[in-house]
Amino acid sequence: MALLAAVYVIYYAAPAAYAQNKQDDKQSLAERYYDLNPSWKTISRAIRARAQSAEFNARQRLVFITAMEKLINKPAVKNAAIPVIADLFSEEELRALISFYENPHIQSSLAKQETFDRKLAPFVTKIMDEAYLKYKTGSR
Repeated sequence: MALLAAVYVIYYAAPAAYAQNKQDDKQSLAERYYDLNPSWKTISRAIRARAQSAEFNARQRLVFITAMEKLINKPAVKNAAIPVIADLFSEEELRALISFYENPHIQSSLAKQETFDRKLAPFVTKIMDEAYLKYKTGSR
């Protein structure tokens, strides 16, 4: 009977436990990656872009952005994102992404990205407006 129990553990229980541990490892890697590069940043940029495109004055824009950022359920976004990350990326890819985002130079560069986007936005808006006008009038 002891031999039967040992065979069961070796062939059935141990691989299942190992697979569960691998999944737990991947889940924790996905969480670490999310914490370094949260989807929230993308949502925040979308809120700001929406505020820019709406017909708000500066005060209304600030009120809108503040309200939207408070109303978005950040924990729900994280809970939805982590399984997608764990499913999409391999452990090796997650480790590489974590290493990348932990790099101080990368962190510094990413912190400047929003400022870059904001400074370039008027130019991008201008050339998009010009292109749209050409499209609408048929001139090329």
